[in-house]
Amino acid sequence: VLHVLRSTAGPYTSSAFNRDSDVLAAATQRGVVTTWEVDDIDRTLRSSDALGTEVIAISVEGDGRIMALSTDGWLLQAVPSGTGDYSPRLLDLPDATAGNRTVVAAQFAHHDHLLAVIRQRNVILVDLGGTGPARVGPMLTPDATPYAAAVSVTEAAHARLALGHDDGTIRIVHFDYAAASR
Repeated sequence: VLHVLRSTAGPYTSSAFNRDSDVLAAATQRGVVTTWEVDDIDRTLRSSDALGTEVIAISVEGDGRIMALSTDGWLLQAVPSGTGDYSPRLLDLPDATAGNRTVVAAQFAHHDHLLAVIRQRNVILVDLGGTGPARVGPMLTPDATPYAAAVSVTEAAHARLALGHDDGTIRIVHFDYAAASR
């Protein structure tokens, strides 16, 4: 074990390295998001408690921006500010309604501005690269209940989704999100 990080804000529920693996971000069950430089792990870079609820997925972008998704469907975009803290912005996911806010699982496509979101019985692919989160393509409603997702950008505007289901299967779906966005 190289380092042990302890939280006073509940157990860690999600963590991610940036592309160069020199910054680590982690989020807790209470929604506290913290980053550290790996070479100076004892010193916190930044922290934000803007979400206030369990984080299910987190990503560190190349510009230092943090994207964190809570289990109740809120997306935190935390941009580093000049004061050494974050300038947090809470964004609503597309298609979020009062009866369809709960997020079961989610996965960021590492540094490609895509997010796969699983709600009770449907899956959406969200583009985070524009002015706000936007659903790309149709809402997917698989035959079986999805529980896990992996998303990978295979080439420009093409992605693969691997969806784990309650019937013991993983279904892989190829998705052309440029064509779906037109």
